[in-house]
Amino acid sequence: MKLTITVVSALGFLSSASAATIAQTLATRPEISMVAAALSANPAWSAATTGKMLVAPTDASITADRATGNLAANDLGVFFLPTGTVIPTDVNNYHVVRSTANPTDAILFDNYVPQGPAEIHVRSSTQEGILTAEIQCDDGWLYISPIPFEAPVAPSVAMLALPKATLFNKLFQQINAINALNAQTGVTIFVPSDAAVTAATWLTGLAPNQLAYVLGAHIFPTSFFSTELNPGTLTSISGATAVLAVSGETSTIAGLPFGQLVDVPTGSGAMHTLDAVIKPATLPAADTTAVVTLGTIPVGAAAASSTAAVAAASSSVAVPASTVAITPAQTTAAVVSSSAPAAASSVNAQATGTAAASTSGAQGLGAVAGLVAAGLAAAAVGL
Repeated sequence: MKLTITVVSALGFLSSASAATIAQTLATRPEISMVAAALSANPAWSAATTGKMLVAPTDASITADRATGNLAANDLGVFFLPTGTVIPTDVNNYHVVRSTANPTDAILFDNYVPQGPAEIHVRSSTQEGILTAEIQCDDGWLYISPIPFEAPVAPSVAMLALPKATLFNKLFQQINAINALNAQTGVTIFVPSDAAVTAATWLTGLAPNQLAYVLGAHIFPTSFFSTELNPGTLTSISGATAVLAVSGETSTIAGLPFGQLVDVPTGSGAMHTLDAVIKPATLPAADTTAVVTLGTIPVGAAAASSTAAVAAASSSVAVPASTVAITPAQTTAAVVSSSAPAAASSVNAQATGTAAASTSGAQGLGAVAGLVAAGLAAAAVGL
């Protein structure tokens, strides 16, 4: 017979405690029976070690995400940490949990009420939500999530799903740079809001090679979350420099404060929002005949066509609007970084879709002007 007790920590936090291992507890929770059925295929979950952490999606959420294509047919969307578990009572309540097997696999784990009862917000590339159960077991913690953890998605998809940065995404599309963006690896991407792009009227006069330089000035060749900031002068993939500064819980890049939404994991690295567009001190001379690159990766022929870009992004992220929650891979070893966040996190419904790019330099220049003009017009009528 399984014995369940209640433990009161030194902080006064009430937590569900089980005098059983994670593996044994899985079998007692009917809402996560699909994860429990995979126990024999994942021996690390029942290894004779302590300090494990298993975040298990419910059967209903796995079924729903498989049906929408947000989760692969053979994926359970489990996040597993073999050691160094995050505990709800940790006073350093804001964590980014990274995979040791694949550093781009990461989840946000933010307990809004560490003194209890817990309110643990979690985030992936495309979704946010709140854990529904936290169970202390003999060998670690079992957490139950209403949403599975799909693998981190491409940045062009992620920036539409959570930041909903439609206009910044379209700037990449205008110079046919979606694939060049998604091909970046181990980077940090700063994503200005739609309002920020609309306000940056100086973008209208840029040639495609100049726009690529500006977009690259928002991408830095080391992936860092807000818990891993190392203040100093950084060099973007364009070669433009920017100062990263931290003061208390306020962080800035190129003098611009981080936006409200930070620490979005993507397949290329960390993503953070900005409320303004980074304007480099100098730009290359306009050259409509130049080979346009995003960093060192050529755009144009190397990038997806307009139709392909829209189709790829729209089909990649599809989750019922009534749900909120989280991501990474089925069995992922991870490490934890924790500190106060650089900006407040938020819980948003998931958005989908991507549109496409022009392959012509001349078209790119005109399309940028049209894009910003359209943004200004929309703002004028309150859309």
